[in-house]
Amino acid sequence: MKATRLALGLYCLSSLFLIAPIAFCDDWTTQDTVMQSLGSTLWAVDCLQTIEISRSKEYWETNKILGEHPSEEAVYAYFTGAIIGSFIIAKALPKKYRKYWQGFFIGVGYSSSIHNHNIGVRITF
Repeated sequence: MKATRLALGLYCLSSLFLIAPIAFCDDWTTQDTVMQSLGSTLWAVDCLQTIEISRSKEYWETNKILGEHPSEEAVYAYFTGAIIGSFIIAKALPKKYRKYWQGFFIGVGYSSSIHNHNIGVRITF
């Protein structure tokens, strides 16, 4: 329950910080949308893999923020905050630097997802 409140709090706080970057940022391009969407998708995959890890006794999470066996609420709160936070940062950055941030965001999501896949974590629905 605490994680749900944390997620709601992060969402509300993030919403407030969206106002300034949107008002004063450089133009958002199609390339920005593609890169941000790719990064968000990779982080969403990592989120689902982390849920599987949290349900398993065979695997453990290596993210020090979440701990070895986080609750589902904590996982959803963390990834929601990370994805929204990444967008806010990307939106606030000048166009010249935005692609570097988005590339980093994509790289972290990709490496985490690949690592989880390589150790045997699969997403089930």
